[in-house]
Amino acid sequence: MTGPPQGLSTFLALTPDSRHAWNREDLASIFQHEIHAPLRLALGDLSALLAHAVEELPAGKPEPKSIEELLMDAAPPADLLTLLKRFGRRCSQEQASALPKEVGLALYYASIGIARQRKVANVSSLPDAELIKGLRWALSRDWIGDQVRPVLSAALQTVEESTGCSSAPL
Repeated sequence: MTGPPQGLSTFLALTPDSRHAWNREDLASIFQHEIHAPLRLALGDLSALLAHAVEELPAGKPEPKSIEELLMDAAPPADLLTLLKRFGRRCSQEQASALPKEVGLALYYASIGIARQRKVANVSSLPDAELIKGLRWALSRDWIGDQVRPVLSAALQTVEESTGCSSAPL
């Protein structure tokens, strides 16, 4: 692939048709279910790659049991965040995804933002401006919930500080 990396910011302008089936309560419930599901089930058809990535964890590093546990990890494994990013991107792009596009996008931006905040290398080449826009978008969703919101906020602050951007009110 040549040229600059293509971000998902175009998906932030979700059309009314892509949102009509999911109200705020639906999205909150689906997001909570997804981040609390066993990680090996939550990532769907990426579970084989997940199993391999788990085998490669350093000795003594426990396998995260859920997406939430992965996002809360002080030193999350790059391979697992990369798989979460791929899963989120896929869910946000596929018409027949099991998850609403909005949930996929939130997982996509969360994985990249947390990787940046925790200094995990090689997860994404998404430009800072697009990451900031995506994290702000995710934080503006009231269905994200109180468990993930603080880590997304910290990730946004880290990225903004590294670029010299100031945080706009959400």
